[in-house]
Amino acid sequence: AVSEPVISDIFGDSRLLDDTLTHLIPPAGQDVNGIPGYSALWIITLADLYRHGGDKLRLGKKHAAILQLLKQMDSELDASGHFLNPHHRWLFVDWSPGLFAFTNEAEEGTEFEFVLGFRQGAWLLNELGDTDAARLYSARAATLAAQARHQFLDANGVFGDSWQLNAMAVLAGVATPRDYPAIWSRV
Repeated sequence: AVSEPVISDIFGDSRLLDDTLTHLIPPAGQDVNGIPGYSALWIITLADLYRHGGDKLRLGKKHAAILQLLKQMDSELDASGHFLNPHHRWLFVDWSPGLFAFTNEAEEGTEFEFVLGFRQGAWLLNELGDTDAARLYSARAATLAAQARHQFLDANGVFGDSWQLNAMAVLAGVATPRDYPAIWSRV
């Protein structure tokens, strides 16, 4: 997710990125590299790669993997739609203190990654003409975003103390433009 925009913008090479994404597809019922947020980041990376190259044939070859990973992400949510980490998997958002392993902040960041992953997955599915699945995951993203906002937006109008979580809240659309001034001035 970090290297794709750099590689695409500077080198315009999609073949190696596509090959990497293909090799990272886990068996059904597992997360990419065993980390729940990485499944969302896989989808986010694929969406960025598709935006850069526009190769619908290549995207079509990933249709089943997109659905598989979105289903896996769904299995990580509780009945109310919050990220639960039911298998107590190791979490990773960033190497900063509190943003990896089994912390509240790592769970928050993973939930933000899921929101963006569901949004980008819905967009990709629309691009592929799979409108029923796109509607399902677009609704999932909206519900999860609203719940995350309610759960994590603090009294100061920010999403905790770290710039990483606040940036991810912005990127995922959990934070709204009316939150930006508080995030900018307080974090």
